[in-house]
Amino acid sequence: MTHWPPSPEQLARTVASGFARRYRPLLTDSIQRELADKIQEAIQSAVLAERNECISVCLGRYELWAPYEHRASALVDIRLDAMARANEDAYLADALRARDG
Repeated sequence: MTHWPPSPEQLARTVASGFARRYRPLLTDSIQRELADKIQEAIQSAVLAERNECISVCLGRYELWAPYEHRASALVDIRLDAMARANEDAYLADALRARDG
């Protein structure tokens, strides 16, 4: 692997290839490709689930901070900080949603 971090496809192919070298008599090229595909699917599912969890955390933090920027009773510094935090959380959620995957 020359690119870091490796893509799910690169990682799956590397793992399947190493497994095939160890068990070569038992694994045909077809089985090796199928194994790599299944590993890739598992990695992509795990990455997507983790990304969705991160998006949920960002949105939860946004919902926590956003109301404070409009509270007249809050100090100006607190409202400004809340606005900055809410904007950052919304930005991160959008950035994570935009990722390929």
